[in-house]
Amino acid sequence: MSRPTQNHPLYTIQPKEIAEKLGVVTNKSAAEFWSPELPGEWRIGFSGICEVTGSSSRCMHKFCPTPNFEQLVSFSLRGSDQALLDRWISAIRTYKPKSDTSKETHLARGSGALLILSLIISFPALIIPATDREDSHSMFYILATTVYAIDAALLFGAGMLQRSAARTGTDWLGANNPITYGQGIIFIWVSAGLELASIPLVTWSIHMIMVLIPPVLLCLKGILDCFCKPSPPQPGSEA
Repeated sequence: MSRPTQNHPLYTIQPKEIAEKLGVVTNKSAAEFWSPELPGEWRIGFSGICEVTGSSSRCMHKFCPTPNFEQLVSFSLRGSDQALLDRWISAIRTYKPKSDTSKETHLARGSGALLILSLIISFPALIIPATDREDSHSMFYILATTVYAIDAALLFGAGMLQRSAARTGTDWLGANNPITYGQGIIFIWVSAGLELASIPLVTWSIHMIMVLIPPVLLCLKGILDCFCKPSPPQPGSEA
């Protein structure tokens, strides 16, 4: 469970940066929200949370977690500094809108649901013979094309919902969002693009665009040269 989240997270959060932002939001010293016991960064993935400091790491399984700082700090401190945890909880519950907590949870769960649906719906396309996928009049061709299109939409939606959940959980801290997006969310969007590219019509369209771009650019260059070329001086126009 831990290795995918640790090596390919959806996004990462720096606890020290959050502590500094909490200091700004609460008009207190950032030192009140920081402790060396907090990790270098938290890595959030679909399967859980990992805290990473240098070469050491520790992970917790949780499906579709959110940037819940109360939970993250509690996980990292392991009960060693209750006073610090209380300061985090007090600041979060005072300054973070309650609606954001509910919203980020629903967004993260929705993202997970779309990902599960994507895994389920993509299975029929895997068992369709390659020869049937190439026959545009085949029922299997229509089914495969429909599955690819729906799967791409589900993957893209899962990535967008997860991104929205991350931003909703941290936007209340002010400008310069502390979220750093990782390989996991990029992989989801690349997968969606590959699903679309596997649809023959989309592939044909991409090829046509690539073929047409050079002549179109040449035509535009010719038109611009024609209209922008300075006129030659007329005889007798010079003094």
